Amino acid sequence: MMTCSPPGVPTVGMKMKVVMLNYLRKREWLEAMGEEEVAKKELDGVREKLTKNEESLKASSVSMEELKKKHKEQEELLAAIFKGAYGSDLENRLEAESDFLDDRKHRVGAAKYKWSNGRNLLSHATAQLCLACKKWMSLPQINPQDKQGKWVVATEARNNVVAACQNITSARRYLSTIEFPYCKPPEVKVLETAASHVYTDMLSQQRHQYVYANVYHIMYKRCKALIDWFTHVLTETIAKDLAEATTAANAKAQELRQERLNLISVKIKEELQQDVSFEARAEDLADDSTSVTEDESQVFQAEGGEGEDKSGEEPPAADVDADEPFNPVPLKELVQTPNKEDLFGDAQELYKKHQENLEELEKNRMINKARQEQGLEEKLRARRSRRQRQEAVANEQQLQQA
Repeated sequence: MMTCSPPGVPTVGMKMKVVMLNYLRKREWLEAMGEEEVAKKELDGVREKLTKNEESLKASSVSMEELKKKHKEQEELLAAIFKGAYGSDLENRLEAESDFLDDRKHRVGAAKYKWSNGRNLLSHATAQLCLACKKWMSLPQINPQDKQGKWVVATEARNNVVAACQNITSARRYLSTIEFPYCKPPEVKVLETAASHVYTDMLSQQRHQYVYANVYHIMYKRCKALIDWFTHVLTETIAKDLAEATTAANAKAQELRQERLNLISVKIKEELQQDVSFEARAEDLADDSTSVTEDESQVFQAEGGEGEDKSGEEPPAADVDADEPFNPVPLKELVQTPNKEDLFGDAQELYKKHQENLEELEKNRMINKARQEQGLEEKLRARRSRRQRQEAVANEQQLQQA
């Protein structure tokens, strides 16, 4: 005999529907809240980085103005000594070659700056992912009744994942023309999505294990492999090219200085009837092949918690197998290893500009011969034209680094 519930009394089925509806609403609310907090933290991080970049640019501008002032003083002094013209055709040629080699050295130096700072950002991202993995795997060990404790640990894991995503993205911005072999944008997007779902993923043991094996732990391993690739490029390509470019630039600069000192000696003899000789010392030329440091990158830090993991201990292994296990390709077999044009720019284009500069210098030299009786300021233009081009290149490189 079937029984009917009195009117107004919910049935078991109705109660289950209400429970399920409430669960879904709570899950949607948790996911929405997670996405909102992730977006807010990313916005705060971008604002903080913008402020630091503006401060760095302001400080660099002061240094650049000082450098311009010194260049101007040097040009005016040389112009006064040689009456606005070059002291010799050899000086003219050596200066052009020195400018060309300096430009090459600065290009390689800018590449080292970007790659070194990129590696620094990835080191922080790896440490943050390591800590996030450990926090995530500690959740099952917390008393199920301690909801506040679970919430705090999950939040720490999420904050470190968000900071790691920001640092990986910043490393990519430093090298926007380079294709990374690991931690590509779609992979970082998956990591960001997982960070916004931590509060729902931690409620299910199955989801907890799955997201760790397929997202957090595997991205940690990819980030470590990416650091190895960065180190390989820096040590095997950039460092060697920078040392070579610095040696060539310094040697040519010394030749130029010696030629100018020889010309000054001739001028002194003409004016004072005295024989003097000068010698350009090699130690006067700074070797800046190792001057680029890694501490200028703006690192995103995880909010709250205990900071990055610096213990050196690996995160725990996953309890389940990843859908696509990660096996890094040996460094020598990576097809994505960038060539020198990717690293330093188009060498042919640089050489073409150098030839154009030499032709322009020759024209300016002929013009200067016809203008030697004119005012000093007009005669300075031939010298200043090249220096202005060099300053423009330096300004552009400085803006890229900032």
